[in-house]
Amino acid sequence: MRKTKVAIIILLLIITASLSGCLGYNLANEKIEDPNTYTATDAAHDIGSETNDTLMLLRMYGTKGNFQWNNISIMLLVGDNVYNCAIGESEACSISQETGDDEYSWEIVEYIWLSENNVDICSQPCQIDIRVIHYNGLVHGGRSIAVN
Repeated sequence: MRKTKVAIIILLLIITASLSGCLGYNLANEKIEDPNTYTATDAAHDIGSETNDTLMLLRMYGTKGNFQWNNISIMLLVGDNVYNCAIGESEACSISQETGDDEYSWEIVEYIWLSENNVDICSQPCQIDIRVIHYNGLVHGGRSIAVN
């Protein structure tokens, strides 16, 4: 029994050592550890019971480079509700780009607006938790914001 346990431990160590250089890369062999961060601020627009309120402004900082929209997801959490955000009008939360030169990515120092898209996400001052995910990894930044 002891020999079996030792053999399993050795096997796990070998597998871990052989995979250590593979983790942290996507299928295109691009490193996915992002030193990029973002800030979140209230949009300074009044919110109400309408379903088109502008909620917040996010700004990207970092050295990793731009985030392609097809590799990123942004979610807003209000109470027990989760709202996905997307460019255009396909989700409850709409992303609009006001600056930047590339419509296919969120660029370094670019501002993006998050707005309600025919859904009342926040009809009175509320706390919104934000999750920005790039290649399945959480991006560091403003995790929660009071929207007034």
